[in-house]
Amino acid sequence: MKILINGQEFIPTHPIQSWEELIEQVGCQSEIVAGMISSISIDGIPVNFSETDPVLTPIEMKGDLIEIKVENPAEILQRSLMDGAELLSLLREESFGAAESFRKGREGNGQEQLGLVLEKVGLFMEYISEIFRFIEVSFDGFTGGLIVQELIGGLRDTMKNIIACQENRDLVMLADSLEFELVPVLARWREFLTSEHFSLDSE
Repeated sequence: MKILINGQEFIPTHPIQSWEELIEQVGCQSEIVAGMISSISIDGIPVNFSETDPVLTPIEMKGDLIEIKVENPAEILQRSLMDGAELLSLLREESFGAAESFRKGREGNGQEQLGLVLEKVGLFMEYISEIFRFIEVSFDGFTGGLIVQELIGGLRDTMKNIIACQENRDLVMLADSLEFELVPVLARWREFLTSEHFSLDSE
């Protein structure tokens, strides 16, 4: 099986029996690797390591090519921040759409759109948890911790209000909460993710 790191062929010093061994050998090749592994694929199919199925899993595969992408932590962070900003833009548009549906009495459409909003807010909260865990491990000097906690609290409070309005079937309040509470909170998050707080130096 051929192994490529950023398109450059990598020859292990000894046969590899596990993902842990592969990652360890890659990390030792400083002349090839300058950064951290951001993705691994086998014959073009991404390899995902879950928390319950760690890198210790033996390599059991039938393939011809392992491709490993190594990036500077700052590059990974900036791409992740762009993904977060894009998700927030989608959330904003869907929140406006749901609010408009409720105001026009299209409750069915509004509830369907609200379901998408709630789903994406859940994804965004997972994203926030992951990105700040990555920052904690990979960077020094992050000064936005208090702002993060404030923004998380604001988002949670807003979602509680929205869910309460949904349970009460108060469509007017639901529309107002989406447009005048959630959308401004999302705007603050987007502004924060694109701020100077994320101009960081890796450890």
